[in-house]
Amino acid sequence: STRDDVQRLGRDLLREFFKEEQGESYLLKLSQHPTRNAQLFASEFLQNHAAGKPLVIRQLNQYFVTVLSSVNQARVAKDRVLSFLLTEAAKDKDVATQVSELLERQSVTVAIQDKAGLIQAMLSLKQQYPDIKLPLSAIPLPVRGAQQGVM
Repeated sequence: STRDDVQRLGRDLLREFFKEEQGESYLLKLSQHPTRNAQLFASEFLQNHAAGKPLVIRQLNQYFVTVLSSVNQARVAKDRVLSFLLTEAAKDKDVATQVSELLERQSVTVAIQDKAGLIQAMLSLKQQYPDIKLPLSAIPLPVRGAQQGVM
């Protein structure tokens, strides 16, 4: 449902009757919900039920795109998702490749507010995995005004 009262009841019931072994299933199902509140709620499950699971992370790709594409909304969910993705990318090269594709896509479509964080995340990935394809290249800055042999 997209009604707030129904979603609140669903969250309350899920918390009350939560079974740890079903956490991954809950995450995958919640990640498909179209509302921002459900996407935020799903972000609470990332660390405990998707960390260290590249296959689950791959299945959540559309969720990551949806959350990261929110313009001027979903700040908490965006921050959680980005932090989670960078942590997982540091552990696994396949996840890093997936994350690099997400970051590349998002860096050309997001608001100015998010651009700096995405570029910083891409630089971090590029340092850890130099062979990952990203739309970045380092250009050395010229040294101006320095004189040879003068301190």
